[in-house]
Amino acid sequence: MPPKSLDLFLRTKAGLSTTINKWERLAVASEKLRDQVICGEYFISEAAKWELTETLISEPCTDSVGQDDFYFVSLLINAGSTRTLEHDLGEGRFRRPPRPGSMIFGYEPRALLSQGGGPLHSIGIYIPAQLLQSRFAELWGKEMPSPDKLLSSHFLDSGLEVLIKRLNFECRQSRSPEKSLTIEPFFDAILDRLFLIAGRKLPEIKPNDRLRPDAVTRAIEFIDAHFHQELRLDEIAQVAGVSRCHFSRLFRQTMGQSLKQYLVEIRLNKAQEILEFGASDLTVGQIAQRCGFCDRQHLIREFRRKYGVTPDLFRRFL
Repeated sequence: MPPKSLDLFLRTKAGLSTTINKWERLAVASEKLRDQVICGEYFISEAAKWELTETLISEPCTDSVGQDDFYFVSLLINAGSTRTLEHDLGEGRFRRPPRPGSMIFGYEPRALLSQGGGPLHSIGIYIPAQLLQSRFAELWGKEMPSPDKLLSSHFLDSGLEVLIKRLNFECRQSRSPEKSLTIEPFFDAILDRLFLIAGRKLPEIKPNDRLRPDAVTRAIEFIDAHFHQELRLDEIAQVAGVSRCHFSRLFRQTMGQSLKQYLVEIRLNKAQEILEFGASDLTVGQIAQRCGFCDRQHLIREFRRKYGVTPDLFRRFL
């Protein structure tokens, strides 16, 4: 693991407790799965019986934490490896980039595969199937979307990411059962956001329209290595070995966002890392230049859009 990644995960480990050991579902899981959990936090809602975990694991594991009737959503906070993750949640195998913010949604009894590099720091929410389905019916009635639409690929959604992180923060602040009712509104907002994502009209993808996994891997590795430079669609498509038009369309279908959106997210993540752990004497303009933004104002605009504050304010209150 690179030194920066190792330092990041040591910090993560130091910030987590071992309350995950109180999780009944983990206690009855396979020994292999239990051994891969390094540390973590655990919370259960006394009101609705949904569960939340924040874990640091050595690597993904196909073994589930039980065959109970639960749906789950998992948000990747950080990964210590650049190796692409692979999942099969019951609707076919798909690849997932090891990038912060990547999410998967699954149904415990149908989850078949989870593998790739580690360690991984993630937040997971486990939702009783009856609770989720009744909430879907309440909002959508007879025309409710099926949550199974989310089982076939990873996805990105800044709104959902922020809500999950906020819920996790509130749970860590409120350990007493009598305080759990104050947390439920955040959980409800997460369900509402999931419904919107599941209800989106997804484009039809023909079997021969899928971008080959090796093409995606080559493109992502190239982008991650050259994000600080001015990148053109032509050269990235050439690295992937497909035409410009074909690559642009399939990249969006595979990654859930356009190439431009992905590149901006990569650059914002790097800017955030510099603001948190880099030299404090770097100006916002210098950070913008190092991360591949056009200028200082471009970084400020995109940073505020994602985090709600300017880079200077973000650094000042860390």
